[in-house]
Amino acid sequence: MIRRPLSILFFVLLTALVIGGSRVASTEAQGSPVLFLTFDDGPVPALTSPLLDHLDEYNAKATFFPVGLRVDSNPGLVAEIAARGHAIGNHTVSHPNVLALSDEEFRAELRQANASITAATGDPIRCFRAPNGSVSPRTLAIAAEEGMATVNWTLGGNDYGLADPQDFLDQVSGATDGDVILLHDAAGANSIEAARLVLEEFTARGFVFESVPACRATAVPPTTPPPTSTPPVTVSPTTTPVGNNTTTTTTTTTTTTTTTVAPPANGGAVQVRANGDTGTERIELRLDGSTVASYDLSTSFQTFVYNPPSPRTVNRLRVWFVNDAQIPAGDRNVTVDWVQIGSQRIQSEAPGIESIGSWTPGDGCRRGFKQRERIGCNGWFDYGFRGAIGGGPTPTPTTTTTTPPPTGGNQIVVRAKGDIGSETIAIEVNGTSIDTQALSTSFQEYTFTIPSGISPTRVRVRFTNDDRTPQGDRNAEIDWIQWNGTTYQSEDPSVLSRGSWTRETGCRQGNKQSQRLACQGWFEYDL
Repeated sequence: MIRRPLSILFFVLLTALVIGGSRVASTEAQGSPVLFLTFDDGPVPALTSPLLDHLDEYNAKATFFPVGLRVDSNPGLVAEIAARGHAIGNHTVSHPNVLALSDEEFRAELRQANASITAATGDPIRCFRAPNGSVSPRTLAIAAEEGMATVNWTLGGNDYGLADPQDFLDQVSGATDGDVILLHDAAGANSIEAARLVLEEFTARGFVFESVPACRATAVPPTTPPPTSTPPVTVSPTTTPVGNNTTTTTTTTTTTTTTTVAPPANGGAVQVRANGDTGTERIELRLDGSTVASYDLSTSFQTFVYNPPSPRTVNRLRVWFVNDAQIPAGDRNVTVDWVQIGSQRIQSEAPGIESIGSWTPGDGCRRGFKQRERIGCNGWFDYGFRGAIGGGPTPTPTTTTTTPPPTGGNQIVVRAKGDIGSETIAIEVNGTSIDTQALSTSFQEYTFTIPSGISPTRVRVRFTNDDRTPQGDRNAEIDWIQWNGTTYQSEDPSVLSRGSWTRETGCRQGNKQSQRLACQGWFEYDL
C-alpha cells in the first residue's frame, strides 16, 4: 500500500479515501498487516481504564476521539491515554451535528475541544472526526484551516446497545490491512469486551495495531489548498449507513494543472445483478475505494446500472454488502449473480473472484477465493477489473421475478427434543420464519409445511427460549432435518451453528459438529 505524506494529502486524499471506504497506510509496521482501532465519545473512567489495559496487553496503539465536555471532567485520564502512547483527536465539545452549525459555531467547537485536550496532554491536536461522520467540503476546509486532517472509519460503529460482543467481532471479521475500526469507549462494557475480542482475534492472525498516523502529535498539520487556475470539482455527497451512524461521503478533487489528458476509451456502463434474502439488504458499488452508487435490494433479482457522467479508468471494482443483521423479517444475506462492464460479464462464483463475507465451511466469512455468489456477512466481491468504464449507452435497469415451481405442500421434518420439555424451536426457510414448535423431553419428529411458492435453499432451526427455570436449564437437541428425501445431520462438518457450546469457543458461531444448542441460537443447513 502506498504511504502518503501527512500533509495536505490527508485533507484531500484521506477525506476522499478513508471516508469513502478505503484504508490507511502504516508508517511503522515492517511487513505485518495493520489495523487502526479508534474510540469515540469518551473518556468514561469505568470503561476507558480497562480498555487501556487491554491495549497494553496486546502491545496495541489506538486513536481516541474524546468529547470535550468529558475531557474537562477527566483530564487525568486523557493525560494517561497520551502517556500510554495513544493518539488523540478532536471530536468537538458537545457532539453536535456540525453540518447545522455556522462557520463560527463550528470553529468554536473545534477550538474549545483542542484547548481542553492540549491542557490535559500538552500536545497539539492534528486530526478531527465529525460526530456521526457527518462531513461536507465546508467542514473539511475549516478543519484543515484549524490544522487538522479529517479522519473517519471503514468498519464498525454500531456498538451502542451491543448485546453480544461476539456480534461485533463477526461484523469486522473481514478486516484487512489498513482498515480503520470504530468503537465507542462510552457505549458500555460490551463495547470494551468487543475491543478485547478484536485485539485477541487479529493479533492471532498476525496483525499489529497502530494509531492513525495523521493523528499523532508529531504529524505535520494539513494546510488549506492553494488557489488554482481550475476550481475544485465536487461530487454530490452519498449518504451511507455505518453501524448506528450515517456517514455523508464527499469526494473533492483539486486540479493543479491545466494539461489536457485524453479520456479513456469507452468501456460501457456497470451492471450488477443481485437480490437479498429479506428484501431489506443494501449493496454499494465502489470504484477504487469510493462509493459511487448504493442500491436497496428486493427478494427478486434486479439488474442495477451505473454509468459515470464521463469515461474513466478503474483499477478496482467491488460490490459491498453493507447492512448484515438479524432482523424480525429474517437474516439479511445477499446474492450477487454477476457484474457486467459493457459486454464483459463476470460471474461472482468464478475461481478468480476474491471476496470477504462469502461463507464456506471451515473458513467462515474470511477473505478468500470462495467460488460462491452469496455473501452472508458484511463484505465484498472484488471482480479484478482493470480498465475503462462509461461513455456508452445506459442500459435499462431490469427486475427479474423468478417464480419457483409450486412445492405442492413440501414438508420439512425436524427430529428434536429439549432437556426439560419447555424449549421452543422456530423454522426459517430462505430467511423467512415458517412456524414454531414446543419440544418434549424425548426425541420426536416435527413436520413443517412449506408455503406454496417457496423453494428451500437454506433452512435454519432456531432455539428461541434459552433460560434457567425452576425445572432446570433449557437446552435443545436437533438430531437432523429431512427435506425432499434427504437427511441433513446437525453434526455434519458443513452445518454452521451459533449456540452450540464447546470448551474452546463457548457458544460462538462456527462449525461445531454437534447437535446440541446450549445457548439461544441456530443450526443452518444448506439444501
